[in-house]
Amino acid sequence: MIFQHPGFLYASTLVLVPIVLHLFHIRRRKKIIFPSTELLQNVSKQQRSSKKLKDLLLLLLRCLALLALVFAFAKPFIPASKNAQLGKNIIVIDNSLSMQANGLIQAGLPLATKLAKDIVHEIKSDNWAILTNNNFLGEFNPLSKQEATSELNTLEATNTSKTLEQQLLTLNSLGLDSTDQVFIIGDWQQNSYSIQKSIKLPKLTLIPVKAVSENNLAIDSVWFNSPIHLSTKTEEISCRVYNYGQENVEDQSLNLSINNIQVGLKPFSIAAEEFTELSFTYQNPDSAIVEGKLTLQDPSVGFDNTYHFAYNTQKQLKVISIGGKDFTKQFQKIVGNDTEYQLKTFTEQQVNASALNAASVCIIEISDDISSGLQDALKQFMANGKVLIVFPKNLEKESFPTITFLSPIDFICRKTSELSLSTLNKKSALVNGIFQRIPKNLNLPNIQEAYSFEPNANANQLIGFSDGSSFALEIINK
Repeated sequence: MIFQHPGFLYASTLVLVPIVLHLFHIRRRKKIIFPSTELLQNVSKQQRSSKKLKDLLLLLLRCLALLALVFAFAKPFIPASKNAQLGKNIIVIDNSLSMQANGLIQAGLPLATKLAKDIVHEIKSDNWAILTNNNFLGEFNPLSKQEATSELNTLEATNTSKTLEQQLLTLNSLGLDSTDQVFIIGDWQQNSYSIQKSIKLPKLTLIPVKAVSENNLAIDSVWFNSPIHLSTKTEEISCRVYNYGQENVEDQSLNLSINNIQVGLKPFSIAAEEFTELSFTYQNPDSAIVEGKLTLQDPSVGFDNTYHFAYNTQKQLKVISIGGKDFTKQFQKIVGNDTEYQLKTFTEQQVNASALNAASVCIIEISDDISSGLQDALKQFMANGKVLIVFPKNLEKESFPTITFLSPIDFICRKTSELSLSTLNKKSALVNGIFQRIPKNLNLPNIQEAYSFEPNANANQLIGFSDGSSFALEIINK
């Protein structure tokens, strides 16, 4: 007898526990002689002997129970005789191109490979596993368990295809005996089952695999068009829905709920392996925390049909202004008396990190001598998804590269002649919601003096000059 986990046998010493407890319960009794109980001595001895026998039997049962538990964990088994003939284990995998079709959640070949690895794992170390594929069917080289697993890891699809009958005919010609096992894994077609009766294989196991078709809609991503959320004000949220399937999807709908109240329903259709973007506009409730939910009706795969999100709203928009006295006075005139805004003004020397972190919007006047510490704070401000509005002052092209938080834009020149503005990016979040209606022929003012910049990959033009250069840029923080 051999134990699969012999280490558990050390636990057999636990049998001493009930023996020690039994010895502790044996007490030496003090003998007291009473004349009136002389006739009861024989009865007392009989009862005591019976109780002692019961205690010994109970002790024996407890010891046997512990030993049985230890043996169960050690897993004893009787190995086969060394003289017994051990057969080969032959695994045939259909690795034709039909097992590696695209557009599937799980193709057939990876499934077949996983099943073959499970079979190899169960084969004892003194057996041989012989793996074959459609390219080399019939060339059976003996492999160990480790070699078989390695062979499976490198298995690839081939354009060679054989029917089940052809595979069985090849195996039948090998003259396998009763000690051999054959496992055939594949996705055989219907015409593969016309098998000749003369084909006889001992211990044959056919394992069919079926590729799982991909038919799933999923909410890929969700984003707000503005990083600022004010209670009772209009909010716009967008999302991308992706069709992972091989078929077009028609007449589907996406539902938006805010604080468990449905506020929007959008119908949509998506072509196969394409996506669509949907937007909802709604009014924020009068609550500090808003919980939202986007829901699809897709019965094929349900775990990704719902997208939960939450955000905080503010009663007032906290704005901080950093710059000279003339600069801050201008903004106080614009928003100082507006109850929707809470404005605080600082010079560059006065501003502190706590005031900057509390604000949602920062309006700053920058020049060549802006400190590196303030630049780092403004970088973090933008990284937190907040709005930074920059007005340059006395800025020169040579010193512009030192202003690192404006790296997504390139300085062109400082224009001093009268220039006309001609373009406005209507899709920008800064422009959205400002105008009730934007005319086609927008009449923008002329500029006497301005800085001209050019956007790169992470910046968009907000307002442009008639010559195509940019007057105002919007940096997209990614």
